[in-house]
Amino acid sequence: MGQGGVSMAVSERQILDLLKEAQGWAGSRQLQGWADKLRRRRLRVAVFGLVNRGKSALINALVGVPLLKTGPLNGVTQRPERVGWVGTGSRLQVELVDTPGLEEVGGEARSQLAWREAQRADLILFVISGDLCQLEYGALLELRRAGKPVFLVFNKVDLYPSCDRELIYGQLTSPLLRRWVRPEQIFLVAAAPPPQKVRQVWLDGRVTETWEAPPPQVDALRQALATVLAGEGERLLRINVLRGLERRHRQEVKRLLAQPPLPMWGWMGMKALLWTLLPMADGLVSLVGDLGLIWQCHRYYRLPLGRRLWGVMGQVLVLNLWVAALAHWLQGWGWWGGGEALYLLLAWWGSRHIQGQMRSCLLQFGLWHHRDPQELLRQLWGEVKPGSILAGLEPRYG
Repeated sequence: MGQGGVSMAVSERQILDLLKEAQGWAGSRQLQGWADKLRRRRLRVAVFGLVNRGKSALINALVGVPLLKTGPLNGVTQRPERVGWVGTGSRLQVELVDTPGLEEVGGEARSQLAWREAQRADLILFVISGDLCQLEYGALLELRRAGKPVFLVFNKVDLYPSCDRELIYGQLTSPLLRRWVRPEQIFLVAAAPPPQKVRQVWLDGRVTETWEAPPPQVDALRQALATVLAGEGERLLRINVLRGLERRHRQEVKRLLAQPPLPMWGWMGMKALLWTLLPMADGLVSLVGDLGLIWQCHRYYRLPLGRRLWGVMGQVLVLNLWVAALAHWLQGWGWWGGGEALYLLLAWWGSRHIQGQMRSCLLQFGLWHHRDPQELLRQLWGEVKPGSILAGLEPRYG
């Protein structure tokens, strides 16, 4: 069930079953983290951007408490910091992640930490403080290509005259940027307006001046986040867990395919020898030998022996049997001369054919027994409405 009792095409149980199935080839620690994320409904929002854009101040303004250290100097945030956000009106456990600023002088390692947190996040608040610079534009495109939902947050608007503010907003909503961020995903905020001098005249004639900080201007952003979390929060969670699992699966498939080819010379030699010694049982020798090689490839590549695999390998077995029968017929008519070379050639060809088809199955089906993350993702994407923050982020296979 989703938020408010609305059901989704993919249940939490289905994803947990996939995570359990993946324990045979993926790190259990990573899988356990994804499972905990689902069970606890823990959604992560990364506040991301260049240095001195007011990311920490934005988090303080959203939660209503100055939990994070802020300051006028660059690089106040040295490492990612997480703040729990309650009062969003959703059933989710929301974490706001304060990330180090990008492109800080001498801060390459901190930039890498920021990108890592952005890749882990379910939603990105991309904070700017003016028109997009080239680096910010490139980072925004990189996040969108990675399929990350983005809110573009124009902070420090109180420092701009209204005419300049409107000009920058017009540039942010230009047709070029609309391909990446829709206007309804752009917010103008003032997370920490500077103190203003307040002059007060007392009844006794005294005049005093004090400095007072205006309240943050983040209500529109807070309301939009609450709406997204209530309507799309659980779908965001499930999509990102499935995407992470699919990425981990592709890495494992790539590693398995990079292994040296399975040694087959001993296997082929034994098969050719049995064909020579038992010419009347060449069909049985071919079938038993091929089944043995399929089992060996199954263990080498960790392919599950399921319906999809046998649908392909059954055709391979039938073809190899026909080739063995043809060789027996040619041998009976005296063709090819001595049979040893012919049998060795056929054993080599059949074994290479089997291994090649097993590698193709690994590319096509992967390590899943039945359903896979892509199938579940297709179902989730099928429910996304055109106006959703997820609209336009569907990958090609979805």
